[in-house]
Amino acid sequence: MVIIAGTALLIVSFLGLFGQGEIQGANINYTPYIGPNVTPFTGNVVIYPNGTFTPGAPLSKSGDKYTLTSEIVGSLTDMFNGAIINGNGYMINGTGKVAFYLDNAGNVRISNLSVMDACKGFDLYYVYNVSMENLGFQGKIKCGIYIDYANNVEIENSLVNGTSSFGILSQYAHNLEINNDILSNNYEGMYLVGSNDAVVKNSVFNDSRYYGFLDLNSNNLFVNNVTFLHNYESLFVCYSSHADIEDIKVSNGTYPVYFSSDSNFSLSNSSITVNQDYTYIDQSQNGKIANSYFSKSEDCIIHLYKSTGIDLINDSMNQTTDCSDISLSESSVIAYNSTFKSVDYAVYADGGSFSAYSSYFNSSRDVFFIRDGASIHLTGDIIEESNTTYMPFTTNGFFGSITVNNSKIEAPKGGDSYAFYMYESKYSQKSGQISLNNDVFNNFAYDVYIYDFPLDSLAINGTSFYNSNIPIYSLCGALKVTVTNNRLYNNSQCMVYIENAASFNISDNRVLGSLRCDAFTVYDTFSYSEVENNFVNNSELYAMYFYCTNDIYVSGNTINSSDVGIYFEYSHGSYISDNSIENSKYGIYLCCYSHGAIYNDIIDASHYGIYLYESYVNQIYGNILNHDNDSLYTCYPYNDTFFANTIENTSVALYLYDDFSTYDNCFVTIYHNNFINFSSVEIASGSFAFWDISPPIGGNYWSNYTGTGVNGIGSTPEIVNGSNIDYYPLTHRWIFSTVTFIEKGLPNGSEWGITADYKNMVGTGNIVYQETNGQFMNVTFTPDHVAGYVPVKTNFTLDLRDNNMVVYVFYKPYNYTVSFTETGLTSGTTWSIDLNGDILSSSSDTITFSVPNGTYNYSIAEVRGYNMTVSSGHVTVKSSSPSVAVTFSETRYALTFTEKGLPAGMIWYVSINGQNLSSSSNSLTFYEVNGNYSYAVYAPSGYTVANSTGQHTISYSSANVSLTFTSSQVKPKISNSNLYIGLGGGAVVGLVVGSLATMALIRRRSPGKGKS
Repeated sequence: MVIIAGTALLIVSFLGLFGQGEIQGANINYTPYIGPNVTPFTGNVVIYPNGTFTPGAPLSKSGDKYTLTSEIVGSLTDMFNGAIINGNGYMINGTGKVAFYLDNAGNVRISNLSVMDACKGFDLYYVYNVSMENLGFQGKIKCGIYIDYANNVEIENSLVNGTSSFGILSQYAHNLEINNDILSNNYEGMYLVGSNDAVVKNSVFNDSRYYGFLDLNSNNLFVNNVTFLHNYESLFVCYSSHADIEDIKVSNGTYPVYFSSDSNFSLSNSSITVNQDYTYIDQSQNGKIANSYFSKSEDCIIHLYKSTGIDLINDSMNQTTDCSDISLSESSVIAYNSTFKSVDYAVYADGGSFSAYSSYFNSSRDVFFIRDGASIHLTGDIIEESNTTYMPFTTNGFFGSITVNNSKIEAPKGGDSYAFYMYESKYSQKSGQISLNNDVFNNFAYDVYIYDFPLDSLAINGTSFYNSNIPIYSLCGALKVTVTNNRLYNNSQCMVYIENAASFNISDNRVLGSLRCDAFTVYDTFSYSEVENNFVNNSELYAMYFYCTNDIYVSGNTINSSDVGIYFEYSHGSYISDNSIENSKYGIYLCCYSHGAIYNDIIDASHYGIYLYESYVNQIYGNILNHDNDSLYTCYPYNDTFFANTIENTSVALYLYDDFSTYDNCFVTIYHNNFINFSSVEIASGSFAFWDISPPIGGNYWSNYTGTGVNGIGSTPEIVNGSNIDYYPLTHRWIFSTVTFIEKGLPNGSEWGITADYKNMVGTGNIVYQETNGQFMNVTFTPDHVAGYVPVKTNFTLDLRDNNMVVYVFYKPYNYTVSFTETGLTSGTTWSIDLNGDILSSSSDTITFSVPNGTYNYSIAEVRGYNMTVSSGHVTVKSSSPSVAVTFSETRYALTFTEKGLPAGMIWYVSINGQNLSSSSNSLTFYEVNGNYSYAVYAPSGYTVANSTGQHTISYSSANVSLTFTSSQVKPKISNSNLYIGLGGGAVVGLVVGSLATMALIRRRSPGKGKS
């Protein structure tokens, strides 16, 4: 009994190696029976299909129960259905061959048995409904338990240890359950090949020299409450689908969890800690990692390569080494309610995309490192750190896009920190878009910093910036910049700095707090851009500074208490309109500014209202300057025109210096202005202006003019200063002419427009035109085309000397095409579409309707023998011609094969046109389109079928084929070459490393043989 006592000692010693808490989920209760000294039986013992067994074998039989009465040196083979084998704590010494062989039997229970020195400890071949418990292993074992083409096998309360190849190997088995077992110190703990519906729970895998648990090409794996300890690769799932891993603990190994070429997998409620390398997701799709904790990997925590549809839900990443939490390459990941802490990058993205919702990020280095076309999308997240140097978003080379919505990003106070850092890209191609929406940034030196980086676009909307030097800095960076509806508080330098942008829009922003620099600064932009409806308060220098810019529209802004409200230098072709500027030293300051316009602005209580220095060919009109010391101040003008302005309650209404001796042809034209309640007009010696235009246009209105006149023009001139004389002063304040355009025929709320000779007006409802240039008495107006509609009358020419005109503009609908294009029908098949009651049919692949803008319901008529993915819906025509794809597929009908004659649970096969199905029930079903089908039926070992081949026709209905199996005397042999049917070439290569020593072990056998 030395061997049995040794087994007990081995198990007790093994369990004593681990302290409480390290091995969880396994509770091995196997205790070998220590009986009287009995001489071992030498030889091979067989339990035959009829229930008899080898004469003289150490077995006692009671009904279907067999109990060992001594050790066996040789083997035990069971071929009896329903056998209950109790090892009684004894050992089978396989002497290098198979110790226990179960062949073509079912409803078998094996317990309390140990094996040693075997090629295979337990060999299960074509079996079903097998229960194994309290098993032990010692000595030289190649494979502990080998399962081949089996159904419903359960192994529990066993210790499988010390094998040189596999602890448990299962190939092409169904419904395998491993429960409460320990697989220890094997080359590979457990290996599944093509085994579906396997369950592994409450067990321990430790000290595997290669794989702890490998699943290859299987479906529906469930792993629960399993501990992996000290394995090289703890859990490897490859070429499988629907693997659900939960409540596992993996520690002190190399690779903890590895999903390769898998689909629809999950890892949940697990703990992955203190491993050398990362959890790896390789070329897989539709995976979920949930409610799990990861920490202390010597490499990144999770690495993803060419994987898509991966979700992280309520996970916690805590990387304490100098590496990232998540590293992804050409993969897509979405994190929900997860936590990422790292001393390096939280996310390293090398291609692919990472999205996060309501997650938390905290990294000592950069939070996101982005390169090679990768994209980052955040919604409702928090990013923060306590270190002094901090860069949440950093790039190297081009990237796809960065989107941050409703998130809070906060840096430590002080330090040279950046939220977005894009600096000197070495790539010539344009790269990436950044979009920030409704976020909060706090305590960064630079929130968004772009320098010499070829960004496609930068869009910042609804975001708040606190306590920054420069919140938005874009130098030689974005082609298009949009900064709208943001709030900027207590920032110490420039709020928005843009240089070399192709175009930009800065609108609806609020800038508050004391500044030591400009609120908005723009350099070197040369295409249409807008600065609109912003509010700036307490800017110590320039509220808006523009240098070397063209085609800038500055409109609708409110500026209060700045040194300079709006400043342009070396710029042309820009327009400043409808702004309100108060309490500033300079309201609008233009230096070397040309071919632009300043109109409809209100400037109040500034030292200089509008200050122009060396301005050329500009129009200044419709402005109101009130309570200014110097309302209009101009030096060296050239062909500027001042008209329709109101200068009121001021000291110096206008200051003019043109210096003919220095500049040739310096002059301005000044007419239709209202000069009210002013102290003086100052004109430098030698300066000259044109103060009127011949009637009926006239000159200016002077509140101190005392003359009378006819048709609104005074009869005596107004002496302005010396030779500066207004010969046709107005007797009443100048008021703009107005025309109200009312559209008819467009849907309510539609935007439409009308273009005059020199301007375009757009609006919803009525459009009111005011003549701002009194020189135009007759103006032609052209209604714009509106998507889906055309104007009935194409233009109107109006005499603007009549005030308060009303003009109706009528529109009529424009028709667009709606196309339906089908795929899937046999050529020449007729099909039909009903679009809002209009029915059209066709035998081609396209049906086309002509309709105006609107939403239309459609339905597709049934076509016999075909299914449709969508049979009805609606399509919206909105100034375009939409196309709808219609997909037909041939209807598939059930072709069911029903068998009789086989025992319950036995597997049988049918092949149709290369498609193979198997079943362990009495029927299986193919789904096929109309046609003729040849079939072949494959009987299981020991059976034949009469109508093994045949043909059947499917014609618009399902069909049934009946099969009858009969028992035969000869069992079929199975070729060795089929072992790896179904394995991909890549999977086989990957397994060669761990399995070369055992290839002979897992070869296929003929039934009833394979004893070695």
